[in-house]
Amino acid sequence: PCPLSPSSSQRLKQALNGALAPSTTKGYCRSIRRYLLFCEQEHIPHHLRWPADEFVLCAFAASHVGRTSGATVKGYIAAIRAWHILHNMPWNGSARLSYLLPSSQSPSEPSHFPLRSHLSLTASVGTITLPWTKTTKGKGATLTLAQQQQPTDPLSSLKLHLATSQASASSHLFSYREGNHLRLLTKQVFLDRHSFRIGGTTELLLSGVHPDIVKALGRWSSDVFLVYWRFLSDLAPLHVSNLPTNRSHF
Repeated sequence: PCPLSPSSSQRLKQALNGALAPSTTKGYCRSIRRYLLFCEQEHIPHHLRWPADEFVLCAFAASHVGRTSGATVKGYIAAIRAWHILHNMPWNGSARLSYLLPSSQSPSEPSHFPLRSHLSLTASVGTITLPWTKTTKGKGATLTLAQQQQPTDPLSSLKLHLATSQASASSHLFSYREGNHLRLLTKQVFLDRHSFRIGGTTELLLSGVHPDIVKALGRWSSDVFLVYWRFLSDLAPLHVSNLPTNRSHF
């Protein structure tokens, strides 16, 4: 799990305990049972069920084509996603690793991955222009990186990477030197998956980051992450305490 301060961990436990309304919990439980039944019928290996593999999720959704409405299927997926969030398990809510790193040294679509020329860094902010994503296709997308305290500052890490693994602007962003050869950093080297986990989301909210910003950073298209706001005693005061009263025009 993502390490948190003792006070944040305690508040997180309290928030999770009251995260879902009883009626929502019942509906989500039915959806989870439906998903598990699908996995049993299709003989899906257990390690692909939890955390849910993206291909398995797609197959589960596709199994309802022609007999279940799209809104209902979205509800099923929302339930599975909420289960991952509540159990602090990886979920593709942030920049998907497959957008950044190829799966092999010879990717079938090299133009889909960011080059060094797609990275822009200043003293306090950075951006990575993704040439392609599954949802936007060739329109791509832009990732925003904000400066953080060490050792989790992405800007200083990227600057160090560029300095120690020098390459041309047309090289893959995460290519690195191995002797005299330039190699691609692939997902299999040391990474399993990338996700915007509950610990990171809650830490941002408890630090006073506006929910809309958290939603944008996590690249959520829905409001499912607002499950954290069902327990307002800690989060709401960060945004609505001590409001100014000089509203003479009212």
